[in-house]
Amino acid sequence: MKSRLSAIVGICVAGATAASCGTSGPASSTHGASSSTTATSSHPSQNVSADKALADGEGLRLADFPAGWTSGPNPQDNSQTPAIDAQLASCLHRPVALFNNKSPAEAVSPNFSDSNGNQASSDITYEASASHVQDEFSVFQEPQFTSCLQTALNAYLAYELQHPSNPNDTIPPAVTLGRSNVARMSFPSLGDRSIAFRLTLPFSVSGTNLDGYFDIVAVQQGRVAISTLFFGIGSPFDGQMEQQLTTLTVHRVATAATTA
Repeated sequence: MKSRLSAIVGICVAGATAASCGTSGPASSTHGASSSTTATSSHPSQNVSADKALADGEGLRLADFPAGWTSGPNPQDNSQTPAIDAQLASCLHRPVALFNNKSPAEAVSPNFSDSNGNQASSDITYEASASHVQDEFSVFQEPQFTSCLQTALNAYLAYELQHPSNPNDTIPPAVTLGRSNVARMSFPSLGDRSIAFRLTLPFSVSGTNLDGYFDIVAVQQGRVAISTLFFGIGSPFDGQMEQQLTTLTVHRVATAATTA
């Protein structure tokens, strides 16, 4: 859960910085995960190596995008940001362990972008059981989730502006960031269950007002948690393309499950 929720706010910061500085994409970073078989007291036995191999092949890839799109490193959230997990847990009345758990069978795609500043990426995570993914979705579906995430995001933005993950990711003096807004968004039902949110971040550049739009689509397919993230500047990412890319990713996961 930590990787998904923290990545959402981390990508918001990286996207806003890139947009305000006029660059084509966020700062580079790396993602890694263990590839060994594991079993813990709180989770059933899981063949992590096999699950990680599946996840690596099911996310978004450059061939999924129209000509002209490029791929680059995916932004990494700032692990030093204080109290984000605790703040979400407190707001949602859930244990912190639900937010700071990270599955070793996770695969984060590259960050894909076009010349207009649109960006997209995916996160595929195999859990040991479907019930764990259901626990995550129960958090997303709580009525207060949007307001809690909005509060956490604004706190993250304030911190990250003072302590950027990359020293080069500073906001120019001519740029002013506003307060973010989080709301549920309409999206076709996919997998066993799905939910979508839009984070809107207003900012101004030398007096010109713009909005950054961050769409997050979360899907459960069995014991797999699928997240697709989309970013647009000035206007939201194309809705039809969001649906096509998310549906394609879910289809890959479902196909692997039937052929395993």
